[in-house]
Amino acid sequence: MSIWGPPKGGEYELEYYDQSHPETSSPFEFKAPSLAEALKVAWRVRQGGGKPLRITRTVSGELSVVLSKDEIELACVRIDVLDRPGNSLLVMAEQVIGEMGKE
Repeated sequence: MSIWGPPKGGEYELEYYDQSHPETSSPFEFKAPSLAEALKVAWRVRQGGGKPLRITRTVSGELSVVLSKDEIELACVRIDVLDRPGNSLLVMAEQVIGEMGKE
């Protein structure tokens, strides 16, 4: 949880370690307005040598895991397959989310 409090209802939060910080420290957090945006950032973190941990969402005060570490890894591998010059990373993330049934 960030020092600014829990995400507002509907926001997604990606927790991750970047390449330069060990897993012994607290993970970084990135708040995103959509699941596709959070997955897009998770893919970039992974490409940069970091480790995405999970994507969560808080709705009505309840925190739930939307994508686990393993699900993020599978989604990122699928984005790798789809990745071609000129393809939008956000559009690819939206497609993968749809394929996973996480819309």
